[in-house]
Amino acid sequence: MFQLMLMSIAPIIFSNDHWIQYITGQPVEWIPAHHTRLLHPNTLLRPLRSELGAHCMQQWREAQWQGHLLDILEALQQLDGFYPRRLVRLAASRRRRRGFDASGVLTVNTNGIKQNGHLLIENLLSRHSFSCLQEAKFGDATRLSTFKIHLDSSLDHKVFVNDPNSHQHRPTRERSNGVVIVLRSEFPGFNSAVVVSRLSVTGRYLVVRVLVDGFPLHLHNVYAPIDRQEKCQFFSGLVTEEFEDHATHIVLEDLNTPLDPRLDSSTPDLRYDPGRSSCLERMAKLGVVDTWMIHFDT
Repeated sequence: MFQLMLMSIAPIIFSNDHWIQYITGQPVEWIPAHHTRLLHPNTLLRPLRSELGAHCMQQWREAQWQGHLLDILEALQQLDGFYPRRLVRLAASRRRRRGFDASGVLTVNTNGIKQNGHLLIENLLSRHSFSCLQEAKFGDATRLSTFKIHLDSSLDHKVFVNDPNSHQHRPTRERSNGVVIVLRSEFPGFNSAVVVSRLSVTGRYLVVRVLVDGFPLHLHNVYAPIDRQEKCQFFSGLVTEEFEDHATHIVLEDLNTPLDPRLDSSTPDLRYDPGRSSCLERMAKLGVVDTWMIHFDT
């Protein structure tokens, strides 16, 4: 309830991590929701117990708002503790839905496709209808050609590659990056799959568009930089406005950053990370959620 009230009464504060962190003195935790975001319950408790929360509660009392929900907010405002983290995760529905089977999805950082890639094809790509590879790092054009030959002999597929290394005529030592999307023929909309080349970022971002029952579905493969500032600029530069309003998105990524700051082993401090915030903001604009956190809540 307080989240909805904060959205409507103080939308600028609600949508700005800097303001919330200034008010509470703590990092802001949130998850992307459908074209918006949901603040973590413990993140909401801090502004509720601040001067901002006291001001909001006073305004609601003067407006003579009544009901048990307001009573609950007043009780939470007076308490000192916070929710245990294991109790505040979204729960995934166990009911199977008709249509696409998410178990057929794979995302993996290969750290360079070895030799001709036949083991990768046999053990992973042949078992998933939609695969995203990061750090493909093909040595040269010949290595990519050999990989495609093995794919052709193993499964009916389409492969989309964004790897500057694959344009080289000779192997290079300092190769890096490279993203690949592989679709098997049973993937919905397989025959309509095309790469959206204008959105590509060399070696790091690839988008493939398919039509499923006449509706657009965009498949994203992202390999983010490691450097914090470079990562922030990278996510901020990815286009989200050119997609259709009714489009669906599946985003598979190697983000090089944990979405939950408490899992960030690079620093013991729960500090503000502009790269993480830029990533989450992009996910919210696309209308996607972090399904890993939903399905694996511990």
